[in-house]
Amino acid sequence: MRPHCHRIVLTLAIVGLSACSTTTLTNQWEDPRYHGGGFQKVAVVALSKEGTQRRIFEDAMVGVLEQRGVEAVPSYEFIGDRKHLSIDRLANLLRHQQSDAILATRLVDVEEEIEYYSPPTYPYRYFYDDFNAYYTQGWPPEANIASYTTVQLETNLYSAKSGKLIWSARSKTIEPGPTEEMVESVGEAVVGELLHDELLEKSQQRSARSGSRLLPDRPLERVRGKS
Repeated sequence: MRPHCHRIVLTLAIVGLSACSTTTLTNQWEDPRYHGGGFQKVAVVALSKEGTQRRIFEDAMVGVLEQRGVEAVPSYEFIGDRKHLSIDRLANLLRHQQSDAILATRLVDVEEEIEYYSPPTYPYRYFYDDFNAYYTQGWPPEANIASYTTVQLETNLYSAKSGKLIWSARSKTIEPGPTEEMVESVGEAVVGELLHDELLEKSQQRSARSGSRLLPDRPLERVRGKS
């Protein structure tokens, strides 16, 4: 009876896995020489030859950034569908948009993964003196095999001013689903890490810092009132 219950639990786990996409960051790198603080406005670039998918991806990633309080703009708004763009031209467009960072994502790989869940087995000493247990062990329960799709993306953060790579990570998303759902999952992982590493700055942080600069450097002297 226990092996049968084990199969049911595994089946439910597999169904739950395919119900929504989950993303983890696998490889990650940050330039140890960078000490420029958090970037304030991000231009999102999806490196895709298919224009519609690119726009969907960029809009979804911008949505994640804005939900986290980071100002962002999709690159298709100022680059359009041009595939070949000089560095100087891109730099001018970024300056016009007042973007100080580029968040670029490309597809690395799509794989169909298969996992084999073997049924439970028991050491010989547990059933050697019980014929019923021994006979049952000769006909083990069926194994469980689960197949699912994984998508690997690479996301790089560049300084718009210098063009240098500041941060890079690869992500692995299980059962990606629709593009918007996958991007939201990837975006939460990527943006969360960039905020944690203080490579992105929220707009309210800038407002608070700007407000503090308006305060006087020393307390105002009391004005004596007339008695």
